Amino acid sequence: YYAHVNYSVVREVVKAVDGVTVEIEGSEGDPGIMDSNFDWKCKGGNEYASRATMQKNCPPNGHFIEYPNGPAELDAEHALYLMMARGAGGASYGLSRSNFDRELNQQKIVVAIKEKALSAGTLTNLTKVSGLIDALGSNLRTNFETAEIRTLMGLASDIPSDKINSINLVDAEPMIFTNVNLSGQSAVQPVSGLGNYNSIIQYLKKQMTTDPAVRESATIAVYNGSGVAGKAQEIADALAAKGFSVVDVGNAPEGKYPTYKLYANSTDKPATKAKLESLYKIKTSTAAAPLQAVDSDFIVIVGSGK
Repeated sequence: YYAHVNYSVVREVVKAVDGVTVEIEGSEGDPGIMDSNFDWKCKGGNEYASRATMQKNCPPNGHFIEYPNGPAELDAEHALYLMMARGAGGASYGLSRSNFDRELNQQKIVVAIKEKALSAGTLTNLTKVSGLIDALGSNLRTNFETAEIRTLMGLASDIPSDKINSINLVDAEPMIFTNVNLSGQSAVQPVSGLGNYNSIIQYLKKQMTTDPAVRESATIAVYNGSGVAGKAQEIADALAAKGFSVVDVGNAPEGKYPTYKLYANSTDKPATKAKLESLYKIKTSTAAAPLQAVDSDFIVIVGSGK
């Protein structure tokens, strides 16, 4: 299931629950968060407003988004603009990772909305939830059916906030993003190439799977000893589709191989070993693999079975 929302939804939902509380954490040890890009909100509609007026409207320093580390009470407008803040241009601190810090704050606000909606009784009142969804109109797109909303409300009530996992794409191992220069502009693109999101897709599969073998993040090399062109790539693609990390695909030395042969270079990936043995109905060989392979936890040789 998915829900796709725009910033208007943030304003209306936070308003509906009468504000949220969010833990402010400035990046890299900063004393909090400040982004001067939204200081125009402090001018009261007068673009020539004085600094004194701005400080009066946005105490103490005339910044609309300025919070010390610790819990902060946010109304709808401040929640909305904290969700936008990334320190791009102008004076700022606490947002050194730009968009990535912005996304972390967005995740916090989503959880804070859930907590406040529960405490305010919004998530236990079907009429309120249905009315809010109707009010959001085209600002909300989702594949939840109306009849499923009560089930969703129950899940929101039963799942503790500390059991909600946010996936961090910044610190993924191995890296899935890289910094590049595109037409003179600093940008971030997938390590698998511009427009190629395979590395991100595989990382997300690993993070969201309940399969212990996939969560071990073992590396697998697949080699073709069958004499049939493309056979190793076919097996590698099938493993990748299951969320496994295939680090090399190539040809095995000439010879006779069974349908599948499995070799282990690692002893600390038991779930992966068991899964591969189950997939190919074989036992892992204790002998050394008959080829020079790239560094990987497991080697699969695909043979002809003759």
